[in-house]
Amino acid sequence: YPYRSDGYIIGICTRGTAEVEVNLQIYHAKADAMLLATPFHILRIYNSSEDFLCRFIVFSKTFLTENNVNSHFLESFGYFKSASLPVIYPSHDEVNMLLDIYMLMKKKLERDGHQYRMEISRSILTSLLYEVQSIYENHHVIIKSKQTRKQELNMLFQELVFHHYKEHRNVQYYADALYVSSKHLTETIKEVTG
Repeated sequence: YPYRSDGYIIGICTRGTAEVEVNLQIYHAKADAMLLATPFHILRIYNSSEDFLCRFIVFSKTFLTENNVNSHFLESFGYFKSASLPVIYPSHDEVNMLLDIYMLMKKKLERDGHQYRMEISRSILTSLLYEVQSIYENHHVIIKSKQTRKQELNMLFQELVFHHYKEHRNVQYYADALYVSSKHLTETIKEVTG
């Protein structure tokens, strides 16, 4: 069933396949695919193969910024913006490096008696976020060049809705903001998202 997480998610698929639906768009997860989601994404994972395995790191903004003065730290990462691509396909070497960081963090969190366990884990998580940003930037350039105008319009529309859904609930507002007709916007979003 579709669900919304309370936390930020970084998922790394290590084997098998599945369909991943993020905000009504469907992506194919396979080995080395990476899922990047925020509490504002609605997720659904289905049609998974018998051997499907995905490792997830889920964390709250509060955990990450607990000792950090900058409460907008997470907003600096492009992959956690509402219009970002939620599934990317890094190289096998990039995924292995991320999994090494994941395993290090897992080991640190399992050390119950260590007095600085949470601080160390928070630092490792920060390192992981920067590694993911580097990978995302490299792959986003490739993906953006392959994106159609209709897909780009859909992403821009979702970004606007994310920021203005409380004040503006009519199609005309979003069409005007995107410099297209409301009919074109409606037809394009329906075609892209189904």
